[in-house]
Amino acid sequence: MSLDMMNQLGMTWRRRSIADDNEMKYSHSLLIQWSDEDQFYLVTLPEFAEIAMQPSTYGQTYEDAVKNAQEAIEGYLAYCEGDGLAIPTPNVLQVA
Repeated sequence: MSLDMMNQLGMTWRRRSIADDNEMKYSHSLLIQWSDEDQFYLVTLPEFAEIAMQPSTYGQTYEDAVKNAQEAIEGYLAYCEGDGLAIPTPNVLQVA
């Protein structure tokens, strides 16, 4: 899905500041993929697929995509807590 299409669908990006220590306080998955069409890194947040349009955010650099993903996850967690929704369970890789 192109960024233009996302904007036409009225998607908004919820921004929140990351904790001062910049340490992630959650362990949800994120998938970052380069889009030749958009010339951005697009971020999908699999555990939040039921409450958020995918891709959920993007970045001009890989680092921006990670930062924006962290902010998006924080926003979705706050949304779940604020509306009394169950917080999605993180997908955890099991290594044998």
